Amino acid sequence: MTGPSTDGTVAAMSEVAVAEPDREKVAPTSFAARHGLSSWDLTALVICLLLLVLFAPPLMFGGWTLRAALLLMAAPIGLALLVARCRRRDLAAGLLAASLVWTVIVALSSGSMRSAVLGSAGRDLSAWTIVASSALWAVGRQLSDRGRIALVEVYVWGASVVGLVGAVQVLADVRTGPLALDSGRPSAFLTNPVYFGAVCASALIAATVRWSPRSWRVQTVPVVVLGVGVSLSGSRVALAAAGVALVGVLLVHRSRDRLAASVLGLGSIAAGVLLDRAVGAGRNAADRLAEGAGGGRLTAWGYGLEALGDRPIRGYGFGMFRPAVQHRFSVDFVREHAANEASSPWFDAHNVVIGVLVAVGLVGAVLFLAWVSAWLPRVSGPLAWALVPIVLHWMLQPVSVYTLPLAMLMFGAAAPGDDRIDLHLRRGAVGVLTAVGVVLGLTLFTADVLLKLAADDRNSDRAEVAALLYLRDPIVDDLVAQIHARDARLATPRTDELEWRQRVTEDEPDRPFWWSLLARRQIDAGQLDEAAVSIERALELQPNNVQTSRADAVLAVRLGDEDRLTAALEQLCALGQPECELTADELLNPSDEPPEGS
Repeated sequence: MTGPSTDGTVAAMSEVAVAEPDREKVAPTSFAARHGLSSWDLTALVICLLLLVLFAPPLMFGGWTLRAALLLMAAPIGLALLVARCRRRDLAAGLLAASLVWTVIVALSSGSMRSAVLGSAGRDLSAWTIVASSALWAVGRQLSDRGRIALVEVYVWGASVVGLVGAVQVLADVRTGPLALDSGRPSAFLTNPVYFGAVCASALIAATVRWSPRSWRVQTVPVVVLGVGVSLSGSRVALAAAGVALVGVLLVHRSRDRLAASVLGLGSIAAGVLLDRAVGAGRNAADRLAEGAGGGRLTAWGYGLEALGDRPIRGYGFGMFRPAVQHRFSVDFVREHAANEASSPWFDAHNVVIGVLVAVGLVGAVLFLAWVSAWLPRVSGPLAWALVPIVLHWMLQPVSVYTLPLAMLMFGAAAPGDDRIDLHLRRGAVGVLTAVGVVLGLTLFTADVLLKLAADDRNSDRAEVAALLYLRDPIVDDLVAQIHARDARLATPRTDELEWRQRVTEDEPDRPFWWSLLARRQIDAGQLDEAAVSIERALELQPNNVQTSRADAVLAVRLGDEDRLTAALEQLCALGQPECELTADELLNPSDEPPEGS
């Protein structure tokens, strides 16, 4: 990646953008024409802004559904552009297309096709999210030079709005509602402080690179807001990534303006630390960085490399990292880093290199690397620099729908807009592709709305209708099971819940969490033999699992099996759970005498 344009180059591009129109031509009437923007430019600007600010609290899956719907809308036309470039023998496009084809082949042959192809609601990686996000790279390549300048402004100012909302969250100490702080850390419209920090760091670097003393009053505002946002996010990775990128800017462009802008950026980050210490929860990025701790990443990466050794050629599929490594989890790893599977972060490798290797094997990794290598030498300017913090973020945090689509759009737009193409499709084909995307996106949005209404009303009939639109999604089917359990209109809610719990294990059979939940419900329903089978299946998937051991202990009590109960309690004790304070005799033969002092 080359460095960003110098001030002179940026100024020259800006002069082009505001050049006087030919007075002999008819004055443009559309907004795009008046500002020298093409329809592709407007499309990219709208996509960029929406990826930053989309947020709908009434939805079941909040920001994820809206961003996933937007990806579905943009994917058909983006893929058509990618195919058109392949037909023109465009090397970078051809390599990306080959990577995506391999991604789909791996997903279809993964052994868990539904999970690898479609993923799950609220979860980030699967074949379709990778393909749809990659389509935005082709959209980004359609931008004109004016469009690239405008995209920088939209990204910087849009992210500044996000950063400002995060600052308000901290200042107002918001503790309830959809914008509540997460352990004292803001997330604004991005639902997670980690993604909030990554976007603030990325936009901060873009704002720093395009900062100019000629318009310092205006351009200083986003630098300050975004620098404060990086600190308030509490993301140690975002802080480190912003610092590394600022140093890189200084090394590549040793100018007085870059020095002033970088000092301003660092000062803003420091101001964010002071602000958090004064009015926040003391969870700013600098203080958390001083705490250290890697959160089990090194161990998880080792598991990933071991899994790669089992499938070095084709991998397991995107979104399949946990099934690939979970049977390797040691007692110590589970006790320290994966005790609660419901909130465990190990659906992702927390390292993009290892994640790609496990997902698509050596063949896919080489294809993706070849694509990046073919395109990287062409990118430059603020958009190129904005990618640095995101890529560094991916080295220690998940690749998500909150960062990947933005990065792909900017990666495509970061090269000079001199190779735009026409689709040359038959009349109406562009409209058809657009309509297909809109229908797909609206279907996902509608499904979320219906599911949320059904959950609020505890109406299982409507929940089942919403589930149909999700195509056997395990997360959604689990919610339907919960709604069945709470639906007071049903005479036998336990039977209906069990049917949906069974369906969840069919949707995603390689997740022990679902089998443990099914076992607990089967025990409640008196289906002890069936519960034993479910627990056995869960243990095959992950021998060291807290939820499974708890279910096993409950089953042992119901069976009156002292040996089984003793083994389950010993396992829970090894996993650091409080149940180890009990004994098999106390559970199987509870005393009828009240405790002293009662």
